[in-house]
Amino acid sequence: MRDVAYYPLSEDKELVIAADCSGGVGEKASDEVEASYELVGKYSARVAVMEALSVGASLTGISLHNFCGQEEWPRLVKGVQEVLTETGYPHLPLTGSTESNMNMVQSAFGVTAIGTVSPEAKKTEKTPENAGFAVVGTPLWGDSVLAKKDKVLPLSLFRSLVDHPGVYEIVPVGSKGIKFELDTLCQMNSLKPLSVSDSPFDQFSSAGPATCVIISFDMKIKEELKQMSSPYITFFSRQ
Repeated sequence: MRDVAYYPLSEDKELVIAADCSGGVGEKASDEVEASYELVGKYSARVAVMEALSVGASLTGISLHNFCGQEEWPRLVKGVQEVLTETGYPHLPLTGSTESNMNMVQSAFGVTAIGTVSPEAKKTEKTPENAGFAVVGTPLWGDSVLAKKDKVLPLSLFRSLVDHPGVYEIVPVGSKGIKFELDTLCQMNSLKPLSVSDSPFDQFSSAGPATCVIISFDMKIKEELKQMSSPYITFFSRQ
């Protein structure tokens, strides 16, 4: 099951909702990971936006849920806007709420991405048996996201993969790791599980704020993918 909810609006359009949240990451004394609120906003928005776009949706709005403090709101928004600009939505409507009655000892923040998709444009359950598979980016979480920023899948590349007609499906990898997401992708398409034993990555490691994605693709574009996605792409062997 993908981390996206669908609600019918009409015969040819569905509402798409995707969300993400973070806790204990920020600038408060009790936070477990120290990061600027611009980065907190950026990486939370990154996941929700990637989830929505990966299923073929067009974004229509963003809702923010801020437990970091009223003064931090503009900085969180700045990070969110960076993601929207990089993914082609610089003027998307944005709303939200801040917990201003209670003083939180740890930072917490949530983002909901809202969009629409037509049934024929939905990029789910579109992977055929002869498809190729790859991971683009590196699974990272916590402090490693900041320490190895050069390994994180760029949003510009992600957008190119979303728009490529030869890419069947894109799955942002979450906290359950590469193997879980790949097994789920195969299961949803009634395919046999794919071995990832030769992967250079820990197959169970969290990918935190979607620092990598799994793609299924037409094998005819493998060389093209290698050129456009290098050095971020790692192909899975078919076993």
